[in-house]
Amino acid sequence: MNERELILQILLEAEKNGNFTGVILNQVLDKYDYLENSTKGRIKRTVSGCTERRLELDHVIDQFSKTPVRKMKPFIRVLMRMSVYQILYMEKTEDFAVCNEAVKLAKDHHFGQLSGFVNGVLRAVVRGKDTISYPSEAEDLLKSISIRCSMPEEILKIWQEAYGEEKMRQMAYAQLESRPISFRMRRDLPKEQRQALLKEMENEGLTVSQHPYAKDAYTVENLEKVTALPGFSGGLVTVQDVSSMLPASYAGIKPGDLVVDLCAAPGGKTLMAAERVGDTGQVIARDLTEEKLERIRENAARMGFNNIKTQVYDGRVTDPSLVGKADVVLADLPCSGLGVIGRKQDIKYHVTGESIRELVVLQRQILKASVPYLKKGGRLMYSTCTVTPSENEEQAAYIRDELKLTPVCFGEEAGGENAEKSLLQIFPGETGDAANMDGFFLALFEKRDE
Repeated sequence: MNERELILQILLEAEKNGNFTGVILNQVLDKYDYLENSTKGRIKRTVSGCTERRLELDHVIDQFSKTPVRKMKPFIRVLMRMSVYQILYMEKTEDFAVCNEAVKLAKDHHFGQLSGFVNGVLRAVVRGKDTISYPSEAEDLLKSISIRCSMPEEILKIWQEAYGEEKMRQMAYAQLESRPISFRMRRDLPKEQRQALLKEMENEGLTVSQHPYAKDAYTVENLEKVTALPGFSGGLVTVQDVSSMLPASYAGIKPGDLVVDLCAAPGGKTLMAAERVGDTGQVIARDLTEEKLERIRENAARMGFNNIKTQVYDGRVTDPSLVGKADVVLADLPCSGLGVIGRKQDIKYHVTGESIRELVVLQRQILKASVPYLKKGGRLMYSTCTVTPSENEEQAAYIRDELKLTPVCFGEEAGGENAEKSLLQIFPGETGDAANMDGFFLALFEKRDE
């Protein structure tokens, strides 16, 4: 099966079933692991690009097609998006080869009667690609940014009302930018071993830089596969965005603590907590399914941690056996995910105002059920990977006012100006030390009264 056929099948399954393309892509690349890395790279780039720029691609196609994209058959719709993306964004791809291959794919999939339509529209795009028109911001700000950034207007409106026009524009364009992968080294690695690992990465052609926001964090470029990162298989490094390292870093976890990670998968915070509690402490990592917990178990085994206990549990229900026992509760709760769109491009097409309101209710159910786990002086770290006031600042106020926990500063581990903060919102597209980080929110609280 050639690469265009694989791309088409991935996008078509997502179009028909509403599945996330990232999940399907990983399954396909695992199945066809024998493919050349360059081929895998083109498949990944095209699938991700078609997903990331879907609204823009539809806008372009509609300029050259008498049949609107929304009225096309799913196969033709996906075929056109894939082909137009390759014409506009794949520099090393011959335009007319894309047209010819699209016609062949249409015929191979029993759409021969539409092959002339496919050919005509795509060749028109090739001829007119330098004259494509977009609505101007002066005419319609939200529509213009929505099409150029393939960001639904509903999300843009939420951001604009909450954070203003410039911050909204910053976040919309940021999710189109490519970013390096970030990882962290184990805290207990001696300096000599860290330097040896960095040298090994350099020798393998990787570009590695220490991240300014977290002392144990690094960024790496030119990495084809995460598992190929030197030190990964031996549990010396963990791939994790810098933003998601912060909750466990700033929660004040100490050796010997009991930490409850409420919604633990995929497990990055669980592993960080396990490093900090040491052999005398324990981390209870919970999530809704065995499938989610299995990845945590695999990583715990890779890292050599024996102080993690995984449990299938519904966080909305208070567990009487944990009441008054936890030193730290990590509440990294289900959210709209608008801070990680740059890595999970489908998210933006699934989020609505209504879905956010439903998540707010779910978050409060989990928080209310979990606060009783804290012992006196215990800390709750609330965090999300999103950027909406209702899921972030308003939830922090709920924890303070309704659940009666006291905001506390992040302290020494945070360093700099963050040391004096009790909550932090990181926006996608930030500059300076926070550049190349996912959007993230965290707020720290302590139980002061019985």
